[in-house]
Amino acid sequence: MKKGRNVVAVLVKSFGCKTFKDNSVRGGFVAWGELPDGRGGKVDFATAEDSPWKVCKCEAFYPEALKMSFALDAIDIFDQGKALAGWETLDFDDRDWRSVTELQDQEEWGTLKPRTIPFMELSKVHYRIARPVNPLSDQEVVHGFSVAGPHFHGEEQIFEGRDNMALAVATWIHSPKDQTVVAGLFWGSYYLNGVLCEAGTGVAGLRKNVCLKIKEGWNAFFAVETFLDDCYNFMMALPRSAGLQLSPNKRYDDGVAWVRTPILGGEFTEDPFETNVPVPWDDSFDAEGGWIQIRADETDSNPARRSMWDLYGSAFEHIGPGGIESHVFRKSHYPFGFSLLLEFDCMQLVLPRIAFSGVAGATIDFAYGEHLSADENHLQHTIVYQAGDRVIASEDKLEFMTSQPRGARYMRITVRGAGSDVCVDSLVFLSCRYPVNKLGRFECSDPLLNEVWAMCERTQHANMEDVFVDCSGRERGMYLRDTIIQFHNTLAAYGDTKLMGRCMELFGQSPDETGKFRAVYPNKGDYTISDFAIEAIDGYWQYYLNTGDIERIRTDWPAMLGSIDWFNGLSDERKDGLLDADWPKLRGVKAHYGGLHGDNGVSDDLMDKSGPNANLTFPYLQMLGSAAKIARVLGEIVQAEAFETRRQIIAENARRLFWNEQKGCFNDNIEGRTQSFQASILAVLSEVATPSQVRSIRNWLNSEFKNVFINGYSPDAGAYFSPAYSFFIFQGLYELGLADLAESLMREGWGWMLASGAVTTYEFFRTTASHCHAWSANPMYFLSKNALGVSFPAAPDFSQVKVDIQSGLDWAKGAYPIPGTRQLIEVEWKRNEEGAVEADVKAPAGVRITWDRSKVMLRQSEEIDSTSPNSVLTASRRAV
Repeated sequence: MKKGRNVVAVLVKSFGCKTFKDNSVRGGFVAWGELPDGRGGKVDFATAEDSPWKVCKCEAFYPEALKMSFALDAIDIFDQGKALAGWETLDFDDRDWRSVTELQDQEEWGTLKPRTIPFMELSKVHYRIARPVNPLSDQEVVHGFSVAGPHFHGEEQIFEGRDNMALAVATWIHSPKDQTVVAGLFWGSYYLNGVLCEAGTGVAGLRKNVCLKIKEGWNAFFAVETFLDDCYNFMMALPRSAGLQLSPNKRYDDGVAWVRTPILGGEFTEDPFETNVPVPWDDSFDAEGGWIQIRADETDSNPARRSMWDLYGSAFEHIGPGGIESHVFRKSHYPFGFSLLLEFDCMQLVLPRIAFSGVAGATIDFAYGEHLSADENHLQHTIVYQAGDRVIASEDKLEFMTSQPRGARYMRITVRGAGSDVCVDSLVFLSCRYPVNKLGRFECSDPLLNEVWAMCERTQHANMEDVFVDCSGRERGMYLRDTIIQFHNTLAAYGDTKLMGRCMELFGQSPDETGKFRAVYPNKGDYTISDFAIEAIDGYWQYYLNTGDIERIRTDWPAMLGSIDWFNGLSDERKDGLLDADWPKLRGVKAHYGGLHGDNGVSDDLMDKSGPNANLTFPYLQMLGSAAKIARVLGEIVQAEAFETRRQIIAENARRLFWNEQKGCFNDNIEGRTQSFQASILAVLSEVATPSQVRSIRNWLNSEFKNVFINGYSPDAGAYFSPAYSFFIFQGLYELGLADLAESLMREGWGWMLASGAVTTYEFFRTTASHCHAWSANPMYFLSKNALGVSFPAAPDFSQVKVDIQSGLDWAKGAYPIPGTRQLIEVEWKRNEEGAVEADVKAPAGVRITWDRSKVMLRQSEEIDSTSPNSVLTASRRAV
């Protein structure tokens, strides 16, 4: 505040739809607090029916803009000409604004609570302009328009209505001669003079090239495209040199370019509408509801797709580091506009803030992404993720910031239609990552594993927001399995536990009407994944072990019991208590990923996900074991004994029915068609396998489990496990004492990522999927925990540290944070000439260090200070 009069102005955005970050509820605005008014009174900021707040709808944002992805909110399309000038300034006249209205339903948001985690960083993010400036070309004329559709990302299904609704679009194309032209179109059926057009070859992404054999004079063009998003965008690119004119009335001087039907088909129909559209179109075709005319000056509202279609002329100007601000792009140099490709060091979650001069009349498109197309000059978007924003400038000066953060490794800024020279006054990106300090360290004798650890750490930090998000790009959703894996990653790199506490608080609110934890939250509908809900209970136990937060466990215990009861009920449907992965079909219900997600990066030939299934039953038994431990911590002894008894009975049946004596491993289901590595490893982790079975499994894995990739060198033929599921794979291998195999798999799988150009970890072992998924970053955790050998055997009491080095490396050194603190356990070890391990360990005073003398050679020992580690930050050195 400054002395004298002040104004507080707020731009409020309501998503207006279901996202992976917000339930589909009515938007609202709340404020509170008081300030002295300088005259002995106070200014009350509280929102209430009689509050002094005033409101006006902002007409500058297009309310029907398409969603950025199936999981995110709508893009920003901002029309500067419709904005109220100076609304945020002190002297603005707000007499026409109305008083706020108090919403009657105040229950949708819950009770406001103090924030338990810090605000995001908001520091400036470095970027570079790695390629020359691209002049826009006028070789093509791009026609387009948009139609707002019904919101079919419904409460129940993510893609409700997709492919069940369509538009028919028609016009006449006039050609000065017989000619064949290449038209850029989307995915649909296209007819020229009644004949179905054939798509061109070698074109991918959001455009396909269609050869049009056009005759001299007027040609009937008819198209049918289905809805893929809640805002339909029709686009057609034609070569300017062909001299083509469009008019549905065969009059190209009336300003009309197309006619379209109303939205055809039902919102939730069984069959795609396209098969029922009468073709070809001619003058006699009478569309249901009548034809709707589209003016030639209309444009589409999909900036990401539009930038992907841009053609560029020869580049002649390169802007060096730090040279973009105050740079002038001459109209004489760029008569049709220009485009800049920005690159961040890795995937970043940022708020872009831009300021331009000389842009009156211009359209400025922003496109964000993590993939480049084959020419490495365009961003590669997909039908489920088209990230972009658009600003329509009406004044010479423009300042703009997006309403939400954007995830990007690459960003395109395209300016078209400016009437004068354009100057970039300011271009700033503010980091929206969760603020943590990298406390953990890892370095070893293998340079490749050092790079793997660094890549994983970059990935983890890029996917920390107000919660752990699966990816900072297309979804930004808090998934249960992702959250648990990311918590372990975070412990190794940062030691932070507050963010996990916030995640578990939210998951405690997530159970659906059946009682199961939802797979991603906030999110309504049936988006539960059965094994994710199972894993939630062990997630709570791991959270408690690393925090001692008994209140979180006690508060969410009823939610845990509700989810456990659902799975107990499923178990009770069989006499043997095994969980049947076909439960959705048997119960006649729909379920995402069927009844079992398992490892969705593995083919059915390697992992049979049907029937009474080991990959569902073993996690269920682990859930019962964790539930029993939680119950004992809470003093619920009778409940704990009930869980333990149930677990023992079902575990005996599972051992008997899933075991394959001939192969010495576990089958995936009773039928025994497949024996995945995952099933046997889960049997070990759930403590179902007997000691003799564990030995047999270890021998089987040593014999059969050689590679990540089926062909031994690349993912072309598939993989034995996905990067995400490797969390359980590595956990089991280290449990079995197969550290060498674990490190070998890291070298192969994550080394392949690095060789493919990865700077953050891929979602799957393929380059077309997400390039920044944090559940794939778990090698960082296992290298820090096992190669450094740090564990806390009395957790959540961290005054004891056990050093148990499991690694085939020659040497390693680094630091592992004590959870929830900034204190470190530092380890440095090497193998001597005889192959024995010599280690130095440094820990805060008061931390007692133990080790297995048969594994680690004792060089020197110092007396351990008994002072509490919580009260002393100085460190004493232990030579072990």
